[in-house]
Amino acid sequence: MSTATTQSEPSSPRYREIESMLYERIRKGQLKPGDRLDSTDALAQELEVGVGTVNQALSALASRGLLTRRPRIGTVVSHGVDAIIAQPRPARSVAIYAVLVPDQRIPAFSGMVRHLQEILRGEQIHVSIFNIEGQPDVSATAIDHCIDDNVDAVLLVPPLFDKIPLQSLLKLEQSGIPVVTCWRSAGIDAWPLVHGDPRDVIATPALHLLDKGCKRVVMFKDQVVRDPSTVDPITPLTPDCDPQVQLEFIRALGDRGIAVRSDDLIRVNHGVDALQPGGLTGQKTVVDALADWFEARPDVDGILCTYDIVAGLTLEALNKIGRRVPEDVAVTGGGNLRAYAWYFAASLTSVDPDLEAVAREACTLFKAIRNGQRFGPGHTVSVPWKLVKGESTARG
Repeated sequence: MSTATTQSEPSSPRYREIESMLYERIRKGQLKPGDRLDSTDALAQELEVGVGTVNQALSALASRGLLTRRPRIGTVVSHGVDAIIAQPRPARSVAIYAVLVPDQRIPAFSGMVRHLQEILRGEQIHVSIFNIEGQPDVSATAIDHCIDDNVDAVLLVPPLFDKIPLQSLLKLEQSGIPVVTCWRSAGIDAWPLVHGDPRDVIATPALHLLDKGCKRVVMFKDQVVRDPSTVDPITPLTPDCDPQVQLEFIRALGDRGIAVRSDDLIRVNHGVDALQPGGLTGQKTVVDALADWFEARPDVDGILCTYDIVAGLTLEALNKIGRRVPEDVAVTGGGNLRAYAWYFAASLTSVDPDLEAVAREACTLFKAIRNGQRFGPGHTVSVPWKLVKGESTARG
């Protein structure tokens, strides 16, 4: 992931000029299938623009199938570009939907985008993907491009770190472009939100652990941090951090007559690299801290993790101190079981999101808005998640 900051860009869509320039190089054979482009930093320096502008140009070409962007490999010219170039580009009369996502390498985001593209392709709608790559300032630039290009709708997933500048959000709201947010709100109540049903995400696995005989169940909530060295790996979960998630956990255990203590709600702070394949190996500090935490709490026999990555770190910590799963401690995850199944030696019980339903609900909201329907402040659509049972909770 690029960590370079973007420069201030003019209001005109400069990235379109770069997109056209690279397109011509591909069309004329100066860039051939399999050729790897220079890094975004190098291209930005060569073209005297910000990294964000280069990223938008590369993302636009990738959305047309001309480029392929691969983690740790870079950006390469796709095979079959001749056939793509031979096809006429969609006329502007074709609707264009823009999707702003924090990081397409994260399966929850890439899976949602894939389903969205499949749905809209059947409706002859062009999808333009803006990969924010964890940088809020890039999202601000992307919003400017969406307004400049007068896109027909925007699906906005807030960035992993910090927040999108309020000025950019207000500018997008004032543009009149229909906006739907996903996973969590961007701060504008007028925009409808699509997210996972909290009861499916929290209450279902909590009750599952109790049904498996667990007596002391705690919740580990994941927190992605930009620089893990600046925070403690484990911190108490503050009341203002996802209060609805905490409420569902407290309510689920309360329904069974179990009181939740303040030290039963834990925030596990890990780096963004943990979200990528192989990234857990770089989270040794977090694993060590979790192992110490378990050593001090031998009565804990059930862990509800809000994300599969935290479950992976938990399994590592339990293995380090010799506590067996699920005989000693049962563990559940959440997020996207299939995407991370490669990691776990024993299959993990997890709450798996219906990413196709997320994309479908977003499209339904877009259509409703374009047909003149207006939603009240804080309008939310909850999509179902399902419990996929595995060996990590298989007791008896």
